[in-house]
Amino acid sequence: MNSETKPATRVDGHPDENDLLLALERELPPEEIEEIERHLGGCWSCRARFQEMQRGILVFVEYREDRYLPSLGSPPNAFRSFPGQLRSVIGDDSSGVVTALRKAIATLLAVPASVRWSAAVALITAIGLFWSQVLFNPAIVSANELLARAIAAQSPNAPAKGEAGKRKTIRQKVQIRNGGRTVVRDFQWTAGELVRQARWEMAEDLDRWNSPLTAEGFAEWRDSLAAKDDKVERDRDALKLTTITETGLFKKASIVVRATDFHPVEQHIVFADDQALDFFELGFEVVDEVAPAAPRESGDTSLASQGRRANSPVNLDELELAVRYSLFTQKLDLGEDLSITRTGNEVTVGGTASSKERTEAIASLLGKMDRVRVKVTYPEATNASQASAGSKAKETSVASTSPLGGELLAKEFPSSSERTYFVDAWLAASDKALSHAWALKRLAERYTEKEESRLTPESVDKLREMLQTHLQAVGQANADVDSLLKLLPHSLDAPDVAPADLRTGILLLFSQVREQDSLVAKLVAGTPAAGDDLRSASQNLRASHRAVQELTTRLRDLLEAR
Repeated sequence: MNSETKPATRVDGHPDENDLLLALERELPPEEIEEIERHLGGCWSCRARFQEMQRGILVFVEYREDRYLPSLGSPPNAFRSFPGQLRSVIGDDSSGVVTALRKAIATLLAVPASVRWSAAVALITAIGLFWSQVLFNPAIVSANELLARAIAAQSPNAPAKGEAGKRKTIRQKVQIRNGGRTVVRDFQWTAGELVRQARWEMAEDLDRWNSPLTAEGFAEWRDSLAAKDDKVERDRDALKLTTITETGLFKKASIVVRATDFHPVEQHIVFADDQALDFFELGFEVVDEVAPAAPRESGDTSLASQGRRANSPVNLDELELAVRYSLFTQKLDLGEDLSITRTGNEVTVGGTASSKERTEAIASLLGKMDRVRVKVTYPEATNASQASAGSKAKETSVASTSPLGGELLAKEFPSSSERTYFVDAWLAASDKALSHAWALKRLAERYTEKEESRLTPESVDKLREMLQTHLQAVGQANADVDSLLKLLPHSLDAPDVAPADLRTGILLLFSQVREQDSLVAKLVAGTPAAGDDLRSASQNLRASHRAVQELTTRLRDLLEAR
């Protein structure tokens, strides 16, 4: 700029738009910039105009740097000759588009300076907004459309008629978090079919949650709401649907999908008591597999489907581990007395499940595995009725007796409903610890170091995942019994326990968990045996509880060291 040219100033003493823009660009002499800055310090009107210009330029620069330039491909090899070619075109066409452009620029320059720079700032701002809101942020879809497209993205259509011998299997690995705790689960379903176990569990317990991260599960919950508030947002390359309700077990949930293909990658659920579960997809693959032939008739009278058999050899070590891992991922290894054996070139799963539903779930899960025969039955309806009647009689009998801690409980919880709540919670925690301890015992007895050495590294990882998960569950359930110990008479601390190895430690842990389960029942619900007393039972419970606590910690350390 010519330093002899004084910037124009309005009659009212305020700098015009031209002066403000030149000052913003540092194109004025230092003393004039200083003069304008002093004026801005005391004039709200000019300061607002100055900041508006600054914001417009910043918007344009930000989207140019963050959005536009990264989206450009590599320049062509001959890009350096482009300026010369452009000048040649301009020289050849003096009456076409170039002439029209020159006239437009001349018209703009002919208007007063204040109008000119205001228009320039408005144009820059409009370009930035257009770039961000139109080109890079297309219209937000509705909640229904988002879920419909997400469901389709997670379950591609089944094969056409020409591919009748094939099917597509979906495999998903999900990380689930609850506060500081994290587990990783594997799920599987068939393309073109409803996702099994998509419906959300009615529990916030991380160990009991058994639903995959699916738009189908989210949609089923959302559709069940009588009143809800939906909000769809876009954040760069993702779309997020958040649904809020005032009734039910879940008060808020959100699902995040990729904007490019609507594939779900995250899910967040908040329960009515503000507990939360967070889901993150770690893996997702679609595998083409040959559909199994119809099972052949046999003399097996169980309701479970028969496994497919083949004459070709199979690694039964790997197959058996795969069966155990499949049961583990669906929590069908808990509370069920199942036997897993090898017969010829097959793995056979037998035993009696606790209910018809569990039997069908086991059959559905394992019936799709090649060379796996399922012979699981369930109690007949008459037997189930008798068992139910016997259970009720047992409950009545227990209720009519006084457990060892009956007086303490009555004193601590005068309200019968409150007392029942805590008793049920302690019994449930003790039972949960025992269920996982049983699962640990079966694995420890089955897989010695020699047996483990015959597995592939992938199967060893799965075995250790099962051990770690069950150990963590035992530790968590054991901690839930702490509140009972606070009510009981104090006693001397139990001696430390130091397992020699992982297998021995697991068997010792099972023994201590079973002892604790028996003592909890005697203290809060069961009929005490002759000679039992509150003090000795309390001392034994503290000893078992302490042993379980130390063993779970040390066994996890041993497992990590391996």
